[in-house]
Formats: sequence, C-alpha cells, structure tokens
Amino acid sequence: MEFKDDLIKQVGSIERLYAQIIMDTRDELQAFIQACSVLNCENVCPVTLSTKPERKFINGRKVQPPEKVHPPLLTI
Repeated sequence: MEFKDDLIKQVGSIERLYAQIIMDTRDELQAFIQACSVLNCENVCPVTLSTKPERKFINGRKVQPPEKVHPPLLTI
C-alpha cells in the first residue's frame, strides 16, 4: 500500500486529498510571501545575536568553557 492510499483513507476521497494539499500549499506560499515582504522593507535590518555567557559552575562543579568558535566573516 502506498502513502497516497493511506492518506486517501484518512480524508475520505482523492478529491478531498487534493483539496487538502492545495489548501496546505496555499498557506505555506502565503507565509513565504509575507516573510519576503518583511525582509524587503527598508526599515528591517537583520542582526546577529550574541551567544549566551558561559556558565562556569554547574551543580557546584567547575566546568570547562566550550571552545571559541570564530564568527563568520559575512552575515546576511
């Protein structure tokens, strides 16, 4: 039995399955367009968040700090 057949059993018919796929695709496409619209605004600047400060003690025991990772040269 294929994945499509399982989904048809869940929704009832092939037409309902296609309708559900179209609705889900439309929702995802609208979210993508909205994200692109926000990123296209001139007053929006992406920022690189700093890392959290390392904890020196966990449960009363001293732990070694993680190795420093160099930040990327270019952030977009």
